[in-house]
Amino acid sequence: MKTVSPGTKVILHVNTPKSGTVTWFFDLMVSRGVKWDVIGCSYYPFWAEITSEQARAQIEQWQPRYNKPVLIMETGYNWNPTTCSGWPGQLSNNGPEFFPVLRGDRKTSC
Repeated sequence: MKTVSPGTKVILHVNTPKSGTVTWFFDLMVSRGVKWDVIGCSYYPFWAEITSEQARAQIEQWQPRYNKPVLIMETGYNWNPTTCSGWPGQLSNNGPEFFPVLRGDRKTSC
């Protein structure tokens, strides 16, 4: 890719900002000589089971080890109990993160 587009940034993406997962994966990448420019990670509090403040603390713990910018590439919160079609949403709550879910007769526009 760099031969064709030298300015293109290579992002390696993990599914959580939790230190154990990140250091395991990126230490493996370093040991295999993989070159990348940006660390991407998902942050879904429901699945990560950590708050956004805890996610930030985790990132601050491991980011200096790799000295790469970090980009939260995916995130998601349960902000409405149903989808536009009326079916329950994928997330039943926001895990440890406190963001209120809409309740009652408030509907989202589809």
